[in-house]
Amino acid sequence: MIEGSTRLPRLLLAGVLVTLIALPGCQPVRERRVPERLSTPTWVELPFDRAQRMARLSELKLLTVGAASAVITPPRRKGSYIAGFGPNRTSSGVLDPVEARALYLHDGERGAVLVVVDAAGVSNDWVWHLRSRLSRDADMPLAVIATHDHHGPDLMGIWGPWFLWTVPIRSGVDPLYLAWLDERIVDMVDRAIRDARPARVVIAKGEAPARGLCYNERGDPEHWDRTVGVVKIEDLDGATISTLINFGCHPETLWDENTLFSADYPGVLRDRVEDALGGVAIFLPGSLGAMVTADIPRSTPFEERVDFMRHLGAEVAGIAIEAVKKGGDATGGGRLLYDRQVLSLPLNLWAPRMAVRLGILSRPVKEGRFLTEVNLLELGDTQFVLVPGEVPPEVGEELKALMDAKHRFVVSTANDELGYVLNLKQCIDPEYEYEMGARFSADLYPEVMRAARKLLSGR
Repeated sequence: MIEGSTRLPRLLLAGVLVTLIALPGCQPVRERRVPERLSTPTWVELPFDRAQRMARLSELKLLTVGAASAVITPPRRKGSYIAGFGPNRTSSGVLDPVEARALYLHDGERGAVLVVVDAAGVSNDWVWHLRSRLSRDADMPLAVIATHDHHGPDLMGIWGPWFLWTVPIRSGVDPLYLAWLDERIVDMVDRAIRDARPARVVIAKGEAPARGLCYNERGDPEHWDRTVGVVKIEDLDGATISTLINFGCHPETLWDENTLFSADYPGVLRDRVEDALGGVAIFLPGSLGAMVTADIPRSTPFEERVDFMRHLGAEVAGIAIEAVKKGGDATGGGRLLYDRQVLSLPLNLWAPRMAVRLGILSRPVKEGRFLTEVNLLELGDTQFVLVPGEVPPEVGEELKALMDAKHRFVVSTANDELGYVLNLKQCIDPEYEYEMGARFSADLYPEVMRAARKLLSGR
């Protein structure tokens, strides 16, 4: 979402201007269901469908896992819109690669795919499009997760050109880049599937210090989820296939004046983990919302911010590596389950409604309400609740309390980015005034919690 306390007055002004300028000529928000499937010839077997067929033929009742990565830095290095903070921020070059990671899992009966991209957020519309590129099954178990990186390309549209930083003019998504990215992701998932081999899982956990790396800007600065959750997946010879690191802190270390593409600290973290453990490292954003961020003064010069970004990534990686080396819970394999609850949320806040009316946002809309989803991934005695927004630490605690698995993970900005999932207490606290305006729907929290309860009680 658009971030920074100095931007709130601009957003309020934008509301007035957009209402005056856009409403007279606006048409009602169009009703549109999930995007139409691509007309791929029926004789072409899509990657996930091929994987399912091969798994059925093998009759191997073991967990098999494959992983792959891809560099997705926009070929247009200069002049592309950067997502995060405010609009009108265009790239001037590259500090470090922007990447995507894929994980394919199959337990002998069912499969699932995770795709993680260095971006502030993805739209649910695009997620359904990718499902159609990977499978003919409309209900394909795919999660597309954004690391919530504030220095990657705009994949949603809301960080494009705005007139005087107040009125959006057009989407910040480059359609040529998005088409190129589609191909990169499909190829990456295909490589992960082809790499799949029998695997076992080890769960480990470390803990970050209360201050010095990250802190909570709202309320108690030391009240945030300091857990560094690690899921190490290795083949039967002990070689690492992938390491998942779940950690809740905004990847915005370089702050809002940076115009260089960067993965922020998750990129450093992944490199360090891969150097130490091998395989493909994957960052999963935890309870980072409202507002867990790097513990560094806002006035810090850019060069020092780069140093701190690298320090933060290296330190969190070190905590993860040490947790694995100390020995975790070797859970082996286990039954794989992937489930989804589709939500229908009202467009009851002016900013997203105007963005949809103006064509800035492309959303699946049904009967005046837009569609999104909450997902559950289970692997043995491990649960991941995947949330389509930024989960504050307090809401993360609520979600973990609903789970009954031994190992519990909350993942933010998964399959959508709808802003801050504020609980009812936070919604009446003036300290969260900015976050209340940075949501796509006032009903986001109750509907997310309702969906999570249904997923966790209906297995």
